[in-house]
Amino acid sequence: MTKEVLKQVKVLYVEDDNEIRPIVERGLRRRVKELAVAVDGLDGLEKYKTFAPDIILTDIKMPNMDGLEMSEKIKSINKDIQIIIMSAHSESEFLFRSIDMGIDGYLLKPVDKDKMFEKLVHAAKNVLYEKKELEHQQLIQELIDLQPSIIFSADDENSLMFVNKTFINFFCCDSKIENIDTKELNLSEFFDKFCDNMILQNTIDGVNWVQYLLEHPNTTVNLDFVKNGKKFRFVVHESVVEYSSGKKHMIMTLTNLE
Repeated sequence: MTKEVLKQVKVLYVEDDNEIRPIVERGLRRRVKELAVAVDGLDGLEKYKTFAPDIILTDIKMPNMDGLEMSEKIKSINKDIQIIIMSAHSESEFLFRSIDMGIDGYLLKPVDKDKMFEKLVHAAKNVLYEKKELEHQQLIQELIDLQPSIIFSADDENSLMFVNKTFINFFCCDSKIENIDTKELNLSEFFDKFCDNMILQNTIDGVNWVQYLLEHPNTTVNLDFVKNGKKFRFVVHESVVEYSSGKKHMIMTLTNLE
């Protein structure tokens, strides 16, 4: 199982010691999918950009750029990259910095081979889990994009979580928004700022329609929109998903009745 996991990941190994590096390199190359080797932090940063590894195994004290500075720069590019740091007892002061940076694993020098591969296997499992989750999310997004209805979701703080292509095609083609970053977009602000002129019926019982649906979960209403001079009537259904953590997500669908 260990061998199978490591054979699915790319590793970048960064070490300036000319005696240690070839020994560790031989052991790694036999076990991982692909391996890139760098001789210092500066070289490691450049190799990261071209090689795109899943895991980085690096020494701390190196010339030109140390392992922590390299890791910090790489984390600023990809905060989710798995990084394992190798350090000696005398370098313990560096570990406090590494904790703040979100380093994923530590190995004490001289490095025990079995412990090194144990850390690498753990990191590889995290990488493969994250890839599987991403693929799952992409599949869900593709399924949602295939739906003819407008579908979108917001969290309990009213921030958009996702939208489908039908949403973008209807609401965004004629607005000032070209690309939606749902992480930064508030649901009510979006409709107020960009779509207010499209909504013929902006309130329900005197309350803004978005707020009304948020306050009345699992509700179905009809709303009229206008786009390019053409009137659209949608049946709007809103439901709430509650999680064991206490968080809630609102899912809304707008189905064209014309």
